[in-house]
Amino acid sequence: MKQLDRALAVIRFLQRERRASFGELYEELAPISRTTLSALLSSLKRLEEVEHVGREYMPARGVLGAGDIQFYELPRKVRARTQSVLTRVARESSHACAIFARVGTMTMRIVDQCNLPDGDWRFSPVGYEWPLVPFHGFAKVFLADSDPELARSCYGRWNRHLRPELIPGSWEDFAKQLGRIRKKGYALEYQEESREILRLAAPIHESSRREVRFVVGIVARNVYLLEADECLRILLPAAKELSSVLGDL
Repeated sequence: MKQLDRALAVIRFLQRERRASFGELYEELAPISRTTLSALLSSLKRLEEVEHVGREYMPARGVLGAGDIQFYELPRKVRARTQSVLTRVARESSHACAIFARVGTMTMRIVDQCNLPDGDWRFSPVGYEWPLVPFHGFAKVFLADSDPELARSCYGRWNRHLRPELIPGSWEDFAKQLGRIRKKGYALEYQEESREILRLAAPIHESSRREVRFVVGIVARNVYLLEADECLRILLPAAKELSSVLGDL
């Protein structure tokens, strides 16, 4: 049973990190001897659960590791790079920023964020999950890229629960709004919920994928709409930079 636990630990670690060296696996499974780990990895390779390419191990599509990996969290090495980008965006814009990942048909989750100590807005902790609510700028970017029937379903599910000023009055108007988001390449909201709030969100495009899996954005309270142009100047290049960071996942 102990060896099975170790095998599962290796598979889960590789699913999360996507690739790792022998030394990183040795550190993760400690205490374990190098001989035992080497034998375990050989068994997992034979079972087609793990692939060994160069000096790195990565998950294979075997029985235990089968299925697509959903982004409930970013690998630590990747998050170190995304955090560097978000920290710069927050510092230059003076506002909190975050990356959301699409983790379900109608859900998204914060996978990285940067809140400023004295900021006017704070994102929820990493791991916090939201439904694709049609008034939320991050959700709109995902919905703009989704099948129209899914977007219509989300609109129908939520429009009766939201204040009229937070959402277009008809599905046709909402569909036009999503079309403008696709054309512009970002979603901008400036409206009053409890206080004035600015949301600016942009898709993180990946050259190897058609669908949008990640969205990065800035949120601020009590700011002038004119500030959106400066935030956009900072955010769009960051989205391009993040596409190269997240594109290998």
